[in-house]
Amino acid sequence: MTANTQTQKQSSDTKLLENRVALVTGASRGIGAATAKLLASHGAAVGVNYYSSESAAQEVVDEITTNGGKAIAKT
Repeated sequence: MTANTQTQKQSSDTKLLENRVALVTGASRGIGAATAKLLASHGAAVGVNYYSSESAAQEVVDEITTNGGKAIAKT
């Protein structure tokens, strides 16, 4: 595989979830936040679900959108 082909494959692999939506429960912190960020990095639009900390959920949303992803916080 040439370097150019390898680069094209890597860039297409990073958006495996483009045009998909993921709802991540407990996404305002810990494993849930990491999962939401990972899904967004692969192209998914993410619903960041939280129970008690709207501000923590909004921080996750802000990080995702700052990095070019789509996300909203929902209770």
